[in-house]
Amino acid sequence: MRVRLSVWGVLLAIASLLGTGVAQAQVAAGPSLTTSASPGMAAAGTAVTITVAAAQALSAPPTVTVGGTCVASSAVSMAFQGFAPVYAGSYVVPGGTGDCAASISVSGTGTAGNALVDTTASIGVDRTPPGPTSATISGATLSASGWYTTSPSISLASTDATSGVAATYYQLVPHLASAPTSALPGAWTAYSTAFSPPDGDADLYAFSVDKAGNVESPVNLRELKVDTVAPRLTTTISQASAAAGANVTLLISSSDPLPAAPSATSYTGTYTVPAGTTDCPASVAVTGTDLAGNASTGGSASFGIARAMQTQKIDPALLQQMAANPGATLPVIVEMGHAATPFPAQPNVQLAQRAVGLLQQHGTPVAALPLIDAAAGWASATQIQAISLDPGVVFVHEDSTVTPRQAATTTTTTTTTTTATTTAAISATQLASAYPRAVRADSVWAQGGSGSGVTVAVLDSGIAPDADLTQPSNRILAAVNFADPLNPQSPDPGGHGTHVAGVIAGNGNRSAGQFIGIAPSANLVDVRVLDSNGNGRISSLIRGIDWVLAHSAQYHIRVINLSVGAPARLAYRADPLAAAVEIAWDRGLVVVTAAGNNGAAPGAIDRPGNDPYVVTVGATDDQGTAQVTDDTAATFSSQGTPTGSTLKPEVVAPGRRIVSIRVPGSALDTLNPTRVVTAANGSTYLRMSGTSASAAVVSGSVALLLERQPSLSPNQVKAILTGTTQTYGAGLTHGLIDAFASVTSPSRGFANQGLHPADAFSRTLYPILYGQPLISSDPRFQGIIWDSVIWDGIIWDGIIWDGIIWDGIIWDSLPWSTLGWDTTPWDNAAWNRPGWDSSAWGTLPPD
Repeated sequence: MRVRLSVWGVLLAIASLLGTGVAQAQVAAGPSLTTSASPGMAAAGTAVTITVAAAQALSAPPTVTVGGTCVASSAVSMAFQGFAPVYAGSYVVPGGTGDCAASISVSGTGTAGNALVDTTASIGVDRTPPGPTSATISGATLSASGWYTTSPSISLASTDATSGVAATYYQLVPHLASAPTSALPGAWTAYSTAFSPPDGDADLYAFSVDKAGNVESPVNLRELKVDTVAPRLTTTISQASAAAGANVTLLISSSDPLPAAPSATSYTGTYTVPAGTTDCPASVAVTGTDLAGNASTGGSASFGIARAMQTQKIDPALLQQMAANPGATLPVIVEMGHAATPFPAQPNVQLAQRAVGLLQQHGTPVAALPLIDAAAGWASATQIQAISLDPGVVFVHEDSTVTPRQAATTTTTTTTTTTATTTAAISATQLASAYPRAVRADSVWAQGGSGSGVTVAVLDSGIAPDADLTQPSNRILAAVNFADPLNPQSPDPGGHGTHVAGVIAGNGNRSAGQFIGIAPSANLVDVRVLDSNGNGRISSLIRGIDWVLAHSAQYHIRVINLSVGAPARLAYRADPLAAAVEIAWDRGLVVVTAAGNNGAAPGAIDRPGNDPYVVTVGATDDQGTAQVTDDTAATFSSQGTPTGSTLKPEVVAPGRRIVSIRVPGSALDTLNPTRVVTAANGSTYLRMSGTSASAAVVSGSVALLLERQPSLSPNQVKAILTGTTQTYGAGLTHGLIDAFASVTSPSRGFANQGLHPADAFSRTLYPILYGQPLISSDPRFQGIIWDSVIWDGIIWDGIIWDGIIWDGIIWDSLPWSTLGWDTTPWDNAAWNRPGWDSSAWGTLPPD
């Protein structure tokens, strides 16, 4: 041992003698430094441990600096680890958004003074979150909503390297639910090759954690539909039963889309019932497979094949036409039953639209008639039979032809209106016509009455703007057309409506007072329902009444004049037009209608004059004199008691050789050149006969009465009219109207007591009357306790309302606004298809 020490001392002495050159050679061959960083990839805020190991002892801890393009250079404090020449320090990656490689510079000095350097180590600075994560399902990119079966394979991928499959996560959440957060654990699931979400719509979210520890925000990878349940199929049939030749529409609905181009959940088809005579049920079998391959045989249904015609629901007149010409297209009105509880907001509108739908399916619709829960259109015999089979249909009417009783592109024109006011009595000194004096209208004028402020709606062939109606102020407040297309330059091509309007409200302006109507200051609205040939339809009248009700408050309409009509083949209780006029009556409008020009033959009273509620007017011949003792009943004037109604007419008025406004060039003017009347000043008028003129006389008289007593109801007006008539001639039972006596009469109570409203009137009013106390003359009429009636227990259509006291209903308190007036268009292009070949103007009574 001592020998070894001595040798070591000798060696040191030799080294000192050799000088620095020998020492430098030893340093160059000296120990090196080794540097490592953990982790080698780090996110912002991550502490990276830097370790430096030396091959020999160092005189001091090494100097370590970390720096790069995205981080500033900073020194790292190093400390001796306590074993061998190893040192360690911690470097925290600073915040920021940039990524880069940060180099680690290391230098040190050995105990012999030799310098040591190491620049080989680095740290990957990764401060950007990974993403976005993408996914493939069953080998296809999830780029849109898709349908998949249970346990589809899923692959997730990120733009940044992750620390392994456990560092990528997914979550399925119900569609439209809030997006999940990235917090773990929770509902997030580590990636696997397959998963089994529940059935239904879901959103697939995913996120990744990269090797630096950055957490990606959840990414919505679109919607996923997982379907393992067979689709639910539902079959809807357009009608419960169908006749031979009828088209039955089948609507198939599916809970899930079925294969199609494009995929869909609803399908329609049409089945035409084959010809035959046998009735039977027809079954409908339905199968379907959804996009996921699930098959279903549900949705089966059935409908009845009824080839036997239900004649009890079809107008007999219509049945005759169907039998005579089965291939013809006939005008019809389809009337629906009453609404069922719970009532929709506008039950009548919905029923009318349903009737339109039936006509669309079995024919051609023209217009909805919400006033009476019906629709008008055209249908063949086979189509009419199919419509009658619908359980909601109560009757299919012939849409009968309406003609004048002088014996809808819907266009509304509103003119500048100025209501005439009477500042002085109307002078009768120049009067050449006898009829105003015969009904004593001139006596009303002498007291200042002239119908001012009262508006009469004239449903006819139109009203021309004659000076007797427009000067000195225009009293035609509005015009609407429910007939064939109209030339605006010729608002009354027939001439009939203008003649009627002149009888009601002509002021004699052109004739210097020779020819004056009954109420020369009354206003008018023109509701055109007759075409250029003088023909119309029941549906056009109903639509016109509907319009009048919708605008009665706007134009202060108090009277409806119907100098038109049609033969009454059915009792009024079954007549839709009767229901329409009764609704107008109970809404506060006095309906005046012509009796007809059929004499005393059976069924002579025309509709709607056969309805007991309205004022039906017959005609007298005033012999051209103001006195009435020489007056006679006009031979053409209809009279009689219609089926189920009251004796008609209620009153009569002059109707022969009545002079009123002429429309030059109109149909009536052209057909009757010998009836032109020339006034003293050269102006020309037209002389006509018929109950049309008589009705106009009464409408004018009602305007005089309502001017004086505006609070009267229609029932009160009728009571006064019938209670103040004049006697005339000999042995005549119908009283002649007396305008002066009615205007000066006190109240005479109410007319129309104990009458029976039309069936369609009752059905239309059912949703409004529902729940109201109905008073009956027999408290147990038809087995019903009327003072505590249970409405849902009444079969409404089976009730004979003979015992009901309708005056117990306060009509004015009813919510008529819910009836949806004027809510449907009128297609007058189809109104007169196939049209009339003959003119009605040549059928008027002789002069």
